[in-house]
Amino acid sequence: MDDLSAFFPLIAVILGVVLVIGFIWLATKAMWKVAEPNEALIISGLTAGNPGKY
Repeated sequence: MDDLSAFFPLIAVILGVVLVIGFIWLATKAMWKVAEPNEALIISGLTAGNPGKY
């Protein structure tokens, strides 16, 4: 354990990649919708999340 400061950039890159992957996973999980067995989801266009806009 001579000089650990040489590994700090590598640790920062690995931590950054883990955080980005975690953010993408959480965003995907938050937007994911599963229809119940007796219903269907109809998603159309870019304004599907805001039906009152048009």
